[in-house]
Amino acid sequence: MEQRFVMLLMTALAVSVSAQQNESADTLLVADKAEQVTVASTENGVVVTINNYDGKATDYIYSSQVTDSTVVNEEWILNIPGFVKKTRRNKGDTYAVSYGIYMGFINTFDTPDNLNLAAGRSIEWGMLNLLGWEYRPWRNGPRWSAGLGFGFKSYRTHKGGTRFYKNSDGDFVVDDYPDDTYGRHSRLQIFHLNVPLMMTQRVYRGWGVRLGAVVNFNLHASANSCYDYDGIEVKESYKRLQQRKVTVDFMASAGLIGSFAVYVKYSPVSVMKSGCGPEIKSFSFGVMLPM
Repeated sequence: MEQRFVMLLMTALAVSVSAQQNESADTLLVADKAEQVTVASTENGVVVTINNYDGKATDYIYSSQVTDSTVVNEEWILNIPGFVKKTRRNKGDTYAVSYGIYMGFINTFDTPDNLNLAAGRSIEWGMLNLLGWEYRPWRNGPRWSAGLGFGFKSYRTHKGGTRFYKNSDGDFVVDDYPDDTYGRHSRLQIFHLNVPLMMTQRVYRGWGVRLGAVVNFNLHASANSCYDYDGIEVKESYKRLQQRKVTVDFMASAGLIGSFAVYVKYSPVSVMKSGCGPEIKSFSFGVMLPM
């Protein structure tokens, strides 16, 4: 019986000593006789209590202090430029994130009949969260994030269709190509900074969904057209267009968190100011890496 208590004591002391940092292992006590040994785990470490350790009415208490008991799980996204290491901590923590290189195709709705955009040639790309912060209030609940990123949209018309054009009055409109010409391409390009406000929910193992809104600050808009006239290539370009300075997109994505996802985006606000250009509202879909 006494040997059993001695073995239990030595095991408890080994556990407590290994939890200390920068401290060498020493023999603290050898108890040949003990009435009772209690090992308790507390917030500050391990406490070992021995009653009547010398066969008499003598008690011994040993407390192990642990300076840092926080366990942090680290998740590497991708070891290439543009991605950073994301640390996943306990609930209630706020930490930095970087994710969301995306590319997709744009289609339009509620646009002028003569716009004739080519869905397969109208694209968008960018990075949703170049810098961001994520907050996790519940262990298994949703995570909330806000960030700063950038994006680029290119609305392109069909070959031989219509073109973006600034007429003699200075109005930016959609019009036919000149007579006796063949249109090669015409496109409107928007560059923007974006602030995504998102909610991410893990659904099954590493799979999850993300929903939210993206506020776009449209910094630059330009248009250009190219057509053939009597065997000569003619190019036109227009700058200082009157785009809306701020627009909002609604976005949803699903995929493997920290890896890849597919997304859809709904843009109900026209990129051009009312009366300053064609009404262009759109929706898009594509892929994102990582989610």
